[in-house]
Amino acid sequence: MSCPHCAAFGQNVFPMLRSKYIDTGKVRFVFREFPLDIKAAAASILARCIGNGDSEKYLSAVETMFKLQDRLMAQTKDTLIYVGKQHGMSEQDVETCEKDQAQFDKLTADQQYAVRELKVTSTPTFFLNGVTAAGLDAVRGVGRTDQAAAEEVAVAGRRSSPLPGAAASPMMAPTNILGRAPWSRLCA
Repeated sequence: MSCPHCAAFGQNVFPMLRSKYIDTGKVRFVFREFPLDIKAAAASILARCIGNGDSEKYLSAVETMFKLQDRLMAQTKDTLIYVGKQHGMSEQDVETCEKDQAQFDKLTADQQYAVRELKVTSTPTFFLNGVTAAGLDAVRGVGRTDQAAAEEVAVAGRRSSPLPGAAASPMMAPTNILGRAPWSRLCA
């Protein structure tokens, strides 16, 4: 949630991709978080709590956080509480969510899987029919894909169920986030 190119994709490309390809059934879109720092990890965990298994609620939370990205990076705790409240959570609900070590461990495992198995090294990273494209050029190219090539798009970072072969780890590549849930680190 701290990647400016990901936010640009979310605000400028994803709406077109959604209306032309996803909503029409031409593309299967999977969004996977790949937090680059503790603030992005906290935002990802909050989006998962808000979504609670509902992809539309989850994507709405992600969209809100991308729109508030500058504020999120400058005033993380206050922005997370604000976003939580915008999505029906109390301040206590947000704090409880952010202190959930199991959520943090799952996020870490998902990211480890992306690094080990999918070879993700930067954000955003896209997979189109199994071919990897990364960075800003990938963002620019997504809107120009032809229908035949646009059968499945996956964006590194999120999956609602545990990833095969993913193991919990106290470190998230490429940055060392350590093994504690983000709320205590943001409030320290």
